[in-house]
Amino acid sequence: MADDKTFKLRYVGTRFNGARMPVNVLSDLPAFRDLLVSFARDEYLERHTDRKRVPKGFDASLTLDLTQIEDGSAQPNLVWSRDLAQEMLPGIEDELAEIVEASYADIAQLFEGAAGADGSPDLSPDKLRALDKFGAGLRPDERIELIPVTGDNVVFLDFERRKRLITSVRETYNVRLTGVGTLVSNSVHGHIIIRTENGDISVEIDPEEIKQNFDGSLDQPVQYDIMVEMDRNEHIRNVVDVFDVAVVDASLEAAVSRSYERLNELSRMKAGWLDGEGSAIVEAALRSAQQFIAKRAILAGAMRIYPNEGAGVLIELETGGWDMSLEFASNGSVEIYGIEIDGADEMESQTFSGVGDELLAAFDGKVRH
Repeated sequence: MADDKTFKLRYVGTRFNGARMPVNVLSDLPAFRDLLVSFARDEYLERHTDRKRVPKGFDASLTLDLTQIEDGSAQPNLVWSRDLAQEMLPGIEDELAEIVEASYADIAQLFEGAAGADGSPDLSPDKLRALDKFGAGLRPDERIELIPVTGDNVVFLDFERRKRLITSVRETYNVRLTGVGTLVSNSVHGHIIIRTENGDISVEIDPEEIKQNFDGSLDQPVQYDIMVEMDRNEHIRNVVDVFDVAVVDASLEAAVSRSYERLNELSRMKAGWLDGEGSAIVEAALRSAQQFIAKRAILAGAMRIYPNEGAGVLIELETGGWDMSLEFASNGSVEIYGIEIDGADEMESQTFSGVGDELLAAFDGKVRH
């Protein structure tokens, strides 16, 4: 209906190009709805000072439906239905429409305030619970924009704003971590310890699963996807949720080992290796290439690794319908480009300062569907 309200969130970052919404950020949408409902309760009670509670059915009247994801940077459209509100709370749907729109503006104001150091916002426990989930999967180079309902400025939430917002009220915030670490300890009493670039992480796992899947796997690579509680200094306090933890397949481990051994071979090559031409491969290029292999270990078996004349490393691989090339330069920077194998699309050359989230997002944006 024309009186329905549509709220648009725009996800900005390379991995959201082409209207892609990675599965691990879809949990943002119910969290956003929870945040909207919390502000809507406040709005209603401010309008009705004689009441201590919202009417029965209030929360249910504020259902949001995902109707489409617009192209470009992924832009989910969330629609509030006036018909459903009328069904749940007949007679006050006009007021609810005003409340929903005002609550969206309240969220925008909250995010805008996080850009500065204007003190601590007044965040109730239910707002904090919603913020703990909303944006938890954002990487440092990504943001969520709130498209204004009227002609106001676009407001956004990124990794740093979200951290600043939550830690202005309490010491810790939740963030989702994914990667590959090393299993350094397991216990039949129900936990394992994974050594990661963020430090050692203790993860609670069912004792029976430890016996079946982790026994005898010390010092083996482990893939993890977890939600953790971090403090302001980036120290992990606690594991909040576990989405996936698994020992890396033996064949995958062998492929990673072969890739590392190939880099060792390149490191031993002397200047003049190409018919008197070609510089010796420098440490910065080797280290950068090794970081990429570690970050995308699941693709190690498809990687073809070569030296290049400029003291760097070239990795080529075919995956996800693309023939991709990554050149790791002597200064540690990385150039990436590729062509679609069975199509006419191509990825123009892009250069990144190193193997960070921005490069990985550009790579994933092409090869992961």
